[in-house]
Amino acid sequence: MNKKILIGLLLSSINYLTSAFSIVSLPMLRTPTKISATSLRMTNHNVTDVNTIFGKLNTRRDLLAAAVATSLSAIKTEPVKASKADDLWTQHKGPFTEDLLKDFTKTSSGLLYKDISQGRGPSPNDGDAVTINMVGYIYESGEKWSNTYKGIPAYQSVVRAGARENQKFMKGLNEGVANMQRGAKRILVIPAYLAYNYVVIYSQNDPSQIIIPGGAALVCYVEVVDFKKLS
Repeated sequence: MNKKILIGLLLSSINYLTSAFSIVSLPMLRTPTKISATSLRMTNHNVTDVNTIFGKLNTRRDLLAAAVATSLSAIKTEPVKASKADDLWTQHKGPFTEDLLKDFTKTSSGLLYKDISQGRGPSPNDGDAVTINMVGYIYESGEKWSNTYKGIPAYQSVVRAGARENQKFMKGLNEGVANMQRGAKRILVIPAYLAYNYVVIYSQNDPSQIIIPGGAALVCYVEVVDFKKLS
């Protein structure tokens, strides 16, 4: 076979494959352009033979396009409903009231808690590092001061399980996660003396902005993500 014809066949085959397998964007399928013998520059070659060769290729192309189109039509095109935000269970508006505390459990330290959902497996050992998500509110005003679901940390997203006398701040948070399981969700009402006491917490970005006033009780919506021994 003439060398020029071989080169022409090779280039056309590459163009065919590129055309046959290219997709612009789903679910719109690009239909490859049919190949004809007249698109080749040939010398001293039987055009009928070339038409036969590319007729077979075009048949395969059409079968491929039909198969892909059938597969695409089998895919459900119904819009996917947006999943609920992870922090949806933590939403609250306005100041908290005494009515909220009716079905809470009170510990000997004065911490109050209410379980929203149970987790799975064991609870952390005393002193374990517990990774949490937390949304924090000021009890008196209902103002939100933290939301780790949205990337707004409290001070850390990892706390130590169990009450610690030498802990300076947020003793109630450490106590509150001590008997929770992975995936468990709980609301904590932390008196000021188990939170930041009379220390005023200012914004790191704006030192003049008060995030938590002194003597504030806190409400913390806590989800335990994981825990492990503190290294």
